[in-house]
Amino acid sequence: MDLCQLANFKKVQKLTKLGAKSIYQSIDIDKELESGKSTEYISTKYLFKLANTLNDFISLKDNYTRVHCERVANYAEALGHALDMNEKELENLILAANLHDIGKIALPDAVITKTEKLNDMEFGLMKKHVELSSLLLPGNELGFLRSTVRAHHEKYDGSGYPDGLKSNQIPQLAQILAIADSF
Repeated sequence: MDLCQLANFKKVQKLTKLGAKSIYQSIDIDKELESGKSTEYISTKYLFKLANTLNDFISLKDNYTRVHCERVANYAEALGHALDMNEKELENLILAANLHDIGKIALPDAVITKTEKLNDMEFGLMKKHVELSSLLLPGNELGFLRSTVRAHHEKYDGSGYPDGLKSNQIPQLAQILAIADSF
């Protein structure tokens, strides 16, 4: 990661932490619990608000990516329903779809907004977005989300990136996300 990319990444990490803190403060946990909401429901509500906030950040830099993430989330949700996924798996898939490209916010504008074909160096930078996306997601408790986002460009034959995973090494949610992303 070059210095410019590192500086962008550090700014995004700070925004992510501020956004997470702001969202956490906006949810009245005691009131939610008193109204009978489960801690799982509250956590899910928090994560979806965080996804929306992070997508707000990226839209300041590149609105196409935000719209793309929303579209991929809709496709992923449709695929999840077709696969008869349970509610929690479906929520996880939709969250991952909403956040799968968030790492692009740390990439240079000239790369993410370029309309012509990327050169090798630019494509190498673009491929870093999956690693950056997974690193931007908060906490170890979101390991499933991090691994799904990180693996969404892996290919069944092992020719994908960033880790060259193949076949059943690729998390199932990442496989579904890859299909939704390809549309």
